[in-house]
Amino acid sequence: MATSKRSKNSRKSPTRPVDPAVRRQARELAAKYQVIVRRDDELGGLSGRGVELPNALGFGETADEVIAEVRGNMEALVIHMIERGETPPLMGTPQRTEQINLRLTRMERETIESLARAAGQGVSDYIRAVAIGR
Repeated sequence: MATSKRSKNSRKSPTRPVDPAVRRQARELAAKYQVIVRRDDELGGLSGRGVELPNALGFGETADEVIAEVRGNMEALVIHMIERGETPPLMGTPQRTEQINLRLTRMERETIESLARAAGQGVSDYIRAVAIGR
């Protein structure tokens, strides 16, 4: 897959000046955020998104390309938030304290487990990703 124009353009820095201290703060914070990378059959490559900033997306042929693009987009989003006086999200996944018990047929369970393995995820992460995009 050739890198798309969309992919190249999404990593561009703002064309206006940004306070170097704000840029440094945003870069340090973005480096600590989590990135999810997955195969994207529609695009013919890999796609990724931020956990703490789900609007930070990236596309590419390798995981390193995707992660770099997502982090660049995270940095831009954090710069924007700081400049608007907003507080960027905390790092890390919020603690999961809720549970759902779900009864399935054996075939349903085996299908979900197979799909999760094919996606390189555990069953919980796979169901969460399919159901709510996380």
